[in-house]
Formats: sequence, structure tokens, C-alpha cells
Amino acid sequence: MGNEVLKERARKQNGAPIFQEEAVGDLLRYLDVHKSMGPDGIHPRVMKELEDELAKPLSIIYQQPWLTGEVPDDWKLPNVVPIQKKGGKDDPGNSRPVSLTSLLEWLELPNDILIVMERPECSQDLHHFIRARGFLSEEVARDLFRQVLEAVQHCTSCGVLHRDIKPGNILVDLATGQAKLIDFGCGTYLQDTAYTRFAGTRSYRPPEWTHFRFYYGKPATIWSLGILLHQMVCGEHPFRRGQNISWDHQLSLPQRLSQECQDVIRRCLSMLHSDRPSLEELLCDPWLQDIHLP
Repeated sequence: MGNEVLKERARKQNGAPIFQEEAVGDLLRYLDVHKSMGPDGIHPRVMKELEDELAKPLSIIYQQPWLTGEVPDDWKLPNVVPIQKKGGKDDPGNSRPVSLTSLLEWLELPNDILIVMERPECSQDLHHFIRARGFLSEEVARDLFRQVLEAVQHCTSCGVLHRDIKPGNILVDLATGQAKLIDFGCGTYLQDTAYTRFAGTRSYRPPEWTHFRFYYGKPATIWSLGILLHQMVCGEHPFRRGQNISWDHQLSLPQRLSQECQDVIRRCLSMLHSDRPSLEELLCDPWLQDIHLP
């Protein structure tokens, strides 16, 4: 069951659907309890067990955007700001939307905050998008990767660290080619000092965490972006599951890849976090700019 089923079961009133508690309850009953979550997220198993308590507030959450197109003022957090580029919609520098999903609604529970975010109807997560094609051409990968970089850069400029960048957390709009970064369940505030607790997907852990049990937010993000780009253009994770990456590890890349693309991947996957490029340096890289060096 999903949003489409919920829409089909909604009654109409003044042109707007009326979402019933029973329909929302059915959605909760069919939740996949094996789905992963962030360290502070609500486990699907818990949501399933709290079906009776959550059905009514969730039906209100589904209903409200249809009626007003806005989040009610008394449900807003004081520090929640729209995740979009600064400036008005008509500003020349704001013509392309930031690749982040929109916050539709949120609900404060006794011990958690439940967040409802958009999901484009004609979309596919990047994991399945890659699997369906084996691997992506550099042209397609470049465009999607640039969008992800812009989204991550916007997050960091707002003081937010995602911590779980991977194909499964990126949605691709199949109609427009726009990529959107989703699932902030592992997110936290960005800090200049080292993190001593890991959150995210194990196979994306940077080597400094594996060997020394600490990591810095921005370099660790670049490491996960390097794995992401490798998966895009190679169709597979660069490191075998459970493999401990040694300091003298040599990354093997297909010869069909351009030298510029290989350089980006190798720089992002530098063993020393201080050797990895910044987000700004990546965005100015010749490969991202589609400049072919002699």
C-alpha cells in the first residue's frame, strides 16, 4: 500500500480528498518492519504497534496540505526553515530548485517527531535506477551527481549533515531527470570538531572511522560521495561487503571511464581525510564542468 492507494480511498469534499483514519490505519498495518531507520528515527515496527494512536493525527497530516497548501502555524517548529535556495522564485539565480524533498507536514510525539515529506509520483530511487541500466553513462552520472552535490552543499550551508548519502536515499524524477536527496533520519548538526559516534550505512563508513573511531563531517561526506559516483559509473560498490580498507589499497577503475572521472573518484576516496576535496572544489572540477583536459 502507498500514497496512491490512500488517494483512491479518500472521499471528495469541495474538490479536496478527505482522508479517513481507517485508510491511514491500513497503511500503518502494512508497513515493512524490516526497513532501516536513523538512530533517532521511529522504527516502522513501533509505528505499526502505535497504529491506533497514529492513524488520526496522520490522517490530519495528509489532509491539511490538500486544504490549504500550508503547514499550520501552530504545528511549526521555531527553527524550521524552507530548504530552498535564497531569494524569490523569479530571481535569476534561483531558477533551478535545490534537490531536496519538501517538508509537507510534521507531528510531535512524546518522544519523537514524525516528518512527512514529498515523494514525486513518477520517480525511482537511484539504486534501482542504476540496477535497471547496469551502470550510468558519464553524461547522465555527471548531471545527477552535480545535483546531489548542490543539495549537500545547501545542507552544509544550513548547518546540516546528512550522514547517509547513498543511491537508496536519492530519488530520480523519471520525467524531468531531477534528483532529490531524501531520508534525513541519520542527520545531525554540522560541527567543526570530530564525531565519535557513527550514524549511517556501514558500507559507507570512512576509513578514519574504521581505524580510529572518529570522523569529520565534511570529509566523511566526500567519502560517501566518492562511493556514490563509483556506483553510478561502475554499477557496483567499490569495496566488497565486510572488507576492511587498508591504507595501501589500490582502487581499480574501468578503462572506459575518462581520466577526469577517474580522478574525481580517486580524490573523493583518498584514504587521508585531509586529502579529499571540498564540496566547492568538486563543483569546480573539470569533470563536473564537462571540461576535457588535454
